[in-house]
Amino acid sequence: MQSDRSAPNKGSRIPAYRKYLPSLIVAWIALTFVFAMLAIRVVDPSIVKELRNSAFDRYQQIKPREYTPQPVRIIDIDEESLRRYGQWPWPRTLIAELVNRLAEYGVATTGFDIVFAEEDRLSPSNIIEDNKALPEDLRSGLATLPDNEEALRNAMLNHRVVLGETTARNQKDTSKEEKELEDASHAKIGEDPTPYIQKWPEIIENLPILNEASSGRGVFSITRDPDGIIRRVPLVVMLRGKVRLALSAETLRVATGSDSFAIHTNVSGLEGIAVAGKKIETDYNGNIWPYFTEKRSDRYVPVHEILEGKADPELLNGHIALLGISAVGLEDIRPIPLGTLVPGVEIHAQVIENLLSDSTLVRPFYSLLYEIALIVILSLILFLTLPGLGAWAGFVFSAASLIGATAMSWFAFSEYR
Repeated sequence: MQSDRSAPNKGSRIPAYRKYLPSLIVAWIALTFVFAMLAIRVVDPSIVKELRNSAFDRYQQIKPREYTPQPVRIIDIDEESLRRYGQWPWPRTLIAELVNRLAEYGVATTGFDIVFAEEDRLSPSNIIEDNKALPEDLRSGLATLPDNEEALRNAMLNHRVVLGETTARNQKDTSKEEKELEDASHAKIGEDPTPYIQKWPEIIENLPILNEASSGRGVFSITRDPDGIIRRVPLVVMLRGKVRLALSAETLRVATGSDSFAIHTNVSGLEGIAVAGKKIETDYNGNIWPYFTEKRSDRYVPVHEILEGKADPELLNGHIALLGISAVGLEDIRPIPLGTLVPGVEIHAQVIENLLSDSTLVRPFYSLLYEIALIVILSLILFLTLPGLGAWAGFVFSAASLIGATAMSWFAFSEYR
């Protein structure tokens, strides 16, 4: 009688690990996926940043900041003002007249989103130099007149003016002697902030005669994101290794009579800037995320209305004024997250409004840790629950998890900025 070869051996059995092998494979795949997601979040490639910024912009477009009146006005060099007073740059004597008018209107402080780096080409001495054929009596008469910078200097001595400075991307020119820059008066609380602050090798300054008459100097340069949109604004930068406040923060400091400011830093970077009696939370580089409103005409007071005495005094008395340019031909128009274009000076004005109303958007230094924790928790929940659910139930549960995470994100934005 032949034995049945197909019958299993009496002592044979399936190894235990084979029974659980499919589950182990699935577990390893799931863990690999989770770690891949965590790695992508930590590395933060450009495509992830673009997606995050797109969602961030959409939130602001759905719910822009609600405008509440703040004592900030834009003194606007608009198209009509250029038509009446001529092409830019205007003579410094006209700027001096504007500064005097603003003082008469009771403006608290004026910040310039403009830099006066070169001598006025319309100063009497420059007119003499540029026009060799002038009659001698006319040359002699012009030589007795002060340069236009003197008129602007004298106006600034009678009014609190913050001059604007801008950064330059070129490397420092060591072939020429330059006046040593001084640090803006500030205190350091905590760690050394200098490794984290944005640094620029060069600066475009105002003429020394104007710098000496100013009440402060602030940097108006703003860096765009790779897609060209301005989402973050630095409150503090370093130029030639020296610390400077942004134009917005410096103008607020001067307007409130503060002598200095403080930089708060921990081991992760900057925590914030204390200025004008406020501690303003920043990211680790010293940037803030302005919460923008839609453009409003009542922020603007045209220059020609001020020079002609037709401006509403209630719009200016006791206010911070920022002198800037909205005329399209002068190309100071910038894109913001609301999907609109605004003059660069309006960004600085909205920053001051944010600082006065405590309405900046907040992204603390520990945000990345929260996001990593959320990825891990959601992944574990899905990993533990999905195997026991059917296909449709698993799909619904996964979709609900994603919707819930999105709802949490929107709630954090809409309720807590």
